[in-house]
Amino acid sequence: MNDHDYKEEEFRSMNLKEYYYLLLHHWYWLVLGLMLASAGVFVYLRYAPKVYEVSAMVLVTDPQKGGISEEALLGDLGFKSNSEIDDQVQVLKSTNLMRKVIDSLGLQSRFISKGRVRKSDVYRTYKLLRLDSLNTSIQFEMKVVDSMSFLIKGAEDDNKDISCKFGAPVAFGDFLFVILRSEKFIGPAEYDVVSNNPIEMTQTYAGALNIEKLKMTKVLKMTLRDIIPERAEDILERLIQAYNEGVIDDKNLAGKNTLAFIDERLSYIAKELYDVEKDAQNYKQDNNVPIDVSGADTEYLSKVSNMDCHFMEIDVHKGLVENIRSYLNDAQKQYKPLPGNSEVFGAGTGELIKQYNLLLMKRSTLMEAATGSNPAVNTFDEQLEFIRENLDASLSNTGRELNSRRKTIQSRLSPIERRIGAVPRNERELLQIMRQQKIKETLFLFLLQKREEIALSIAAQTSTARFLNDPKSIGPVSPNRQTTYLLGFLLGIGLPVGLLILRKTLDNRIYSREDIASITAMPFLGTIGTNVGDDKVVAIKKGSRSSVAEMFRLLRTNLSYSGVGSPEKVILVTSTVSGEGKTFITINLGITQALAGKKTIIVGFDLRKPKIAQYLLGADEKAGVTNFLVNQKQDIQEMIQKVPGHENLYFIGSGPTPPNPSELILQDRCALFFETLRSQFDCIVVDTAPLGLVTDALLLMPMVDQTLIVSRFGVSEKSFVQMINELYQGQKLTKPGIILNGVSKKGGYGYGYGYGYGYGSGYYDDK
Repeated sequence: MNDHDYKEEEFRSMNLKEYYYLLLHHWYWLVLGLMLASAGVFVYLRYAPKVYEVSAMVLVTDPQKGGISEEALLGDLGFKSNSEIDDQVQVLKSTNLMRKVIDSLGLQSRFISKGRVRKSDVYRTYKLLRLDSLNTSIQFEMKVVDSMSFLIKGAEDDNKDISCKFGAPVAFGDFLFVILRSEKFIGPAEYDVVSNNPIEMTQTYAGALNIEKLKMTKVLKMTLRDIIPERAEDILERLIQAYNEGVIDDKNLAGKNTLAFIDERLSYIAKELYDVEKDAQNYKQDNNVPIDVSGADTEYLSKVSNMDCHFMEIDVHKGLVENIRSYLNDAQKQYKPLPGNSEVFGAGTGELIKQYNLLLMKRSTLMEAATGSNPAVNTFDEQLEFIRENLDASLSNTGRELNSRRKTIQSRLSPIERRIGAVPRNERELLQIMRQQKIKETLFLFLLQKREEIALSIAAQTSTARFLNDPKSIGPVSPNRQTTYLLGFLLGIGLPVGLLILRKTLDNRIYSREDIASITAMPFLGTIGTNVGDDKVVAIKKGSRSSVAEMFRLLRTNLSYSGVGSPEKVILVTSTVSGEGKTFITINLGITQALAGKKTIIVGFDLRKPKIAQYLLGADEKAGVTNFLVNQKQDIQEMIQKVPGHENLYFIGSGPTPPNPSELILQDRCALFFETLRSQFDCIVVDTAPLGLVTDALLLMPMVDQTLIVSRFGVSEKSFVQMINELYQGQKLTKPGIILNGVSKKGGYGYGYGYGYGYGSGYYDDK
């Protein structure tokens, strides 16, 4: 590991320590955050509505099974479907199907009971039926008086309540509705009644429904979440019921079309049969013809009837062909299943009808969950158009074949009709009438039989979806207590931690040696704690063993080591801005040097804002540095004052405040001032103006031996230290060193003495 990597790892370690002590010092914020989070989670779980999950297993069989066969629809109608199970899933999730469920259960309306703290939905107790055609939402307050009546509060402009009856129409503005009550009366109460737009409710429940297909099976797992489990159970049950009804209706659609065709023919044939029977009866009465015909006539009638039966079948088939062709050419019926009979049309045409009906079934299924612009729907439309064109050509050929068969039968019938012509006129005419009667009767019975077969097939249809297990609630799934408590714990811890770290990140002030080291490589000479003694300025006295005194002694030692090899006498004390404690450091550093046996003088060279005389002597000095620099005759010895109570310690004040401090410092007498003091004293501690405000300290650099930069805990800003660092890198400072002043055990981030700068218990006398 190289030196650079080692420093980076050490810096990361120190950052972790900073965050550790930061959180440790503010532990009470973490405790408070946890307490508030726990209380919030408890209240939330107590009053938040529970969401229940209802699930059911449904077996969906092939909708093709159970359909009307070709034999049922006059032999074969070609009604068949091979829909995939995925298509049925889309049908179950479609909004059209869900809309039927919403309307049948009346779920567009909600009755919300008012509680003391929270509101809750009431289900299966009241039901609102809209009598108007407006698809807009309405909302009002309802107060149940008794089992027969209720009030609508504030419904009119004068805020008078409207008295209403259950089951009676209610006019509310532009709305008209009826409120029904279940047999179980729960007593007087107040409710908020909301009747939502059915379209919005349909989309809400359709989106909440989840359907999952189990692999390798036709079983669907349906789940629905709701705050009322009974409502979710009813929705799933009614959904399957509506689905089965829709599938049965689709499967019976071709049969119903054929049934309508047969009913139309039956009505027409029944009228003709009645007319023919009446004609036969009138002929016998008018011509006195015996009721029974002769044996020869019966033989002729039997042969003719057989031929007529063939004519009848051909005519029925031709009618069916014409009916289908009218469906194909009618734009309004272009998406209706076709009736059909493979025996009539032949294998090719019958197969086309099957394919046509099958495509219609698939298209209808897709349209439950798609629109006409869907590419799959367009594909179905193209295939249907192609089959429609082929069907029209095939049915045209079938019509010509039926006409040819009719001509062949007619040629066989002609000899028999000539024989009948030889029969006496009365009997011949009666035979003609009975012949028509026989034809109509046979056709009527044939159609009636087919009608019953189709009606029976329609009634016998079975559902394609059934529950393997009924919808049942598995219990509340939201809110999840464990997850909620975990989130509350993380929030209770994370929010205070995040705020503290954010505060530290955004804080631009100096709090530790590491903060200084991250900005400048200037030597760090020590840390000075907050003075807790009675005298806030003088922290050191002879025999003092306080922590602050020991810190100044350590600073004195560090200064002596930094000046090894040269006589370091003049120590300049400055700071970045005012208020960082440079005067406090100057006084106590001078006292510390004097206690070490050095003849020390403290010089107040802050010519702009002098305070040091007040702190040392309790009064303004009479003559000082300004007097010496201005007055050529001023004797320096007259300016030197003995500091009371401190051996080896002397003082020179700033003197009167001059208008031009910088120009005075540039005079030759300033250098003479320091040369004179060097010859008389072992240590000279100079208090000067802040570096970040004026240039006085920089002008004194050629005349000093060491520079002590004072920064203050929680006061000095990093930007000012950065400015000092630029001076340091530009070598504009004489042997500079920096200290951190005013560090407290209860400092803002908990670095204080306990963070590596203090002394162990018993080494100093702080209480």
